[in-house]
Amino acid sequence: MIITKRKFFLTHIRVILDDEELKKYFREKRSSYITGLSYKKFDFGAGVSIKHKKTILISLGDTPEQILGGFHPSTRNEVRRALGDADLAIRADDLDTEAIYQLYSSFERAQGRIPHGRSIFLGSKVFGAYRNGELVSAIICYDAKPILRSRANFSKRLIVSDKENRRAVSGATKRLIYEICLYGCTHGYSHFDQGSVNLTDQKKKSIGEFKSSFGGELVDEYTYIYRGRVLRFLRACLKTRF
Repeated sequence: MIITKRKFFLTHIRVILDDEELKKYFREKRSSYITGLSYKKFDFGAGVSIKHKKTILISLGDTPEQILGGFHPSTRNEVRRALGDADLAIRADDLDTEAIYQLYSSFERAQGRIPHGRSIFLGSKVFGAYRNGELVSAIICYDAKPILRSRANFSKRLIVSDKENRRAVSGATKRLIYEICLYGCTHGYSHFDQGSVNLTDQKKKSIGEFKSSFGGELVDEYTYIYRGRVLRFLRACLKTRF
């Protein structure tokens, strides 16, 4: 998939999990800013930086039982409990982007990060978990068919204060991941990509363990970045992350 974003007179091309388009854009280098994601390593020469990480790919089975059977036992049990929660509802292709963006922004700021703009919804599918009509957890996914890749996973877990509510939010998030896998299975997707995972950094270890609890295969991912001469000059002057 390809996402095009324009800011002032600059164009950002983002290529997600499409190796043929990735090779074309990075060899031609016609845009001022190009980023790409692939499970394969390429050499695009000078001017293109590469970041190597790991990600977890969940293969989407033919049945709900096959998907659930790939989860670790404790996660599987939590999902089953959440499936029996009559107050919890899951929305696929969620259109309530205002509530979702507000929760995303609050989640990012609570961790000292600057949230991305609403362009985060470009080329994405959105899934939300609602308890008694209130959004408690959401995942924004890149729609790179046959891959659904988690772009942002956020919830109210940093907002609620008591342990019982945090446990309920965790259960809602785990059911949400299960429901995304079901959605992918019934809509022609082959894998759900949980997004970059770090199992060695102590600050990020808990997130990696959470993602690992759904099983799947740990694979390489490569992020490619190209910035043209004008953009490099502007970044040096303005100190922007574009």
